Amino acid sequence: VPTRGGDAWLPAFGRASLPGLATWDTAEVVRHAGRLTLRAGGAEVRVPIRPELPVPGWRPARRLRFGPRGGAGTVLLDDLGFHRVLPVDPAHAGPPLDAEAAERWARLLDDAWPVLCAADPQCASDVRSLLRSVEPVPASSPFLAESATSGDGVGAVAGSDPGNAVELAATLTHEAQHSKLGMLMHLYRLVDQETEDRFYAPWRHDPRPLRGMLQGIYAFMGVARFWRGHRLGDLSGASDPHAGLAAFEFALWRRQLAVALAGLGDQPELRPLGRRFVELLGDVVDGWQEERLPAAAQVAADRVAADHSVRWRLHHLAPHPELVAALAGDPSRVDEVALFAGRGPALEPDPRVPSLNVWWSLTRSGLGARTGPGPDENSVDGPRGEADRLARGRSRIPDVRPADLVLLRGDVDRATALYAAEITRARAEGRGPRASAGAWAGLRLTLETGRGPVDAARALWFQPELVAAVYAAVLD
Repeated sequence: VPTRGGDAWLPAFGRASLPGLATWDTAEVVRHAGRLTLRAGGAEVRVPIRPELPVPGWRPARRLRFGPRGGAGTVLLDDLGFHRVLPVDPAHAGPPLDAEAAERWARLLDDAWPVLCAADPQCASDVRSLLRSVEPVPASSPFLAESATSGDGVGAVAGSDPGNAVELAATLTHEAQHSKLGMLMHLYRLVDQETEDRFYAPWRHDPRPLRGMLQGIYAFMGVARFWRGHRLGDLSGASDPHAGLAAFEFALWRRQLAVALAGLGDQPELRPLGRRFVELLGDVVDGWQEERLPAAAQVAADRVAADHSVRWRLHHLAPHPELVAALAGDPSRVDEVALFAGRGPALEPDPRVPSLNVWWSLTRSGLGARTGPGPDENSVDGPRGEADRLARGRSRIPDVRPADLVLLRGDVDRATALYAAEITRARAEGRGPRASAGAWAGLRLTLETGRGPVDAARALWFQPELVAAVYAAVLD
């Protein structure tokens, strides 16, 4: 078997440590009298008859319970293996989980089961059938859990600590959807041929191909269905600490799914089965649009959705140069209908696009979302301490700006000045609109509050790449 840094991984059993080996090497595995022995470079490790027991040189794989009381199955906590869902450089691979962290994952999985059953019984059954392993990974944002599914190993999930069982249930729903559609697409062709990365996926930073769109739509259908079910399920109610988050997430994803599905069924690469698949998903999403939600949840969802769209367009779309030149001249003399006809933006993907989830993260932070374990239950630092932790967490959101945090506190005038200063500075330094995309998006949010012209806010929403390009052309 291969070894890495002197360690040999026996999948689903455990890891043996053989000192004195090169970074990349091999070990011999011998089975005799019902026991395994690993040998390499003069070192030897004997695996116990009961491989779940630790002995010197041997770390057993942990298996966690998942499912109903009395009938639960087990899930591998894959913190020892080398075959990662999310590959990492061996030099940067984290150590195995300590006992406390492993016990936390055990509690999260155990508690997620009744949450899944209450919100979406069919998905609970699907997850129970599919889930084989959970690979813990670090989170890059304090308010958004990260996860992925193996395209080749059904039921292998990688995920960061989601903070609580409700968020874990949503994550497992998302990844089960990927696994189910992945299996279907191995059996049946939904797409005639793969397309280039040309579609806007409102949950991604980059343009996506058609197959990727189908995967994302189906996965977030599950997420939306979960949050909808959680709102309506037995575990929700006035005392539910996740009620506000559930309403917001359902509002957000029913909207984003409608955006993603618009026109997708007309793509020529779709085979009849793929077209029917899109139609059926669209019928469900259309029905969701009629459901009433708290106004605050819908307003927050609309704000987050628009912000993501604005940032995505600024990073990936380039306006038609003739259109920019005409509008930078004397716009009052332009026949807008004739000018805009046939002069839409061109797709020019930004390979260095940063996170576009700033306001999704900020909004979730105000609704009690977090990743990782919370403060010590015995902490006595009170509301002030919690406020400090929240502020520190918000400052660590990828690509967040000081102006974003100022705007979140309600100081619109100060935030407007900071956004405008960043745009001006980027222009003076010869950097294009991509460099100040977050500032343009933030400026649109300040205009949306009513502090600026409505037409300006609408222009920055629907064609921000054109506004930024005309601004630059006027100053040239």
